[in-house]
Amino acid sequence: MQNKHNRDNVSLSSEDAAKKIGNLFDTVLILSQRIRELKSGHAALVNQGDTPLSKAMHEIAAGKVTKAWLKHESPDYNPKRRTAT
Repeated sequence: MQNKHNRDNVSLSSEDAAKKIGNLFDTVLILSQRIRELKSGHAALVNQGDTPLSKAMHEIAAGKVTKAWLKHESPDYNPKRRTAT
């Protein structure tokens, strides 16, 4: 039985993404940040993938998104700060 989805040569496994990033914890952080950016309208860095998750995975596989992305702040980043009382 053939896979319903047409996959290209990029592996979309979380293990492969974790190897590229360095560890699974950082991979999850990077993916969640990148998915939020894609959903808010940021342009994808690759022309592959149908969903924000698959686009983010393809970006990691292509080397466009790396561990340095953790220090990246998107333009709409707005941390909630506590006020001193």
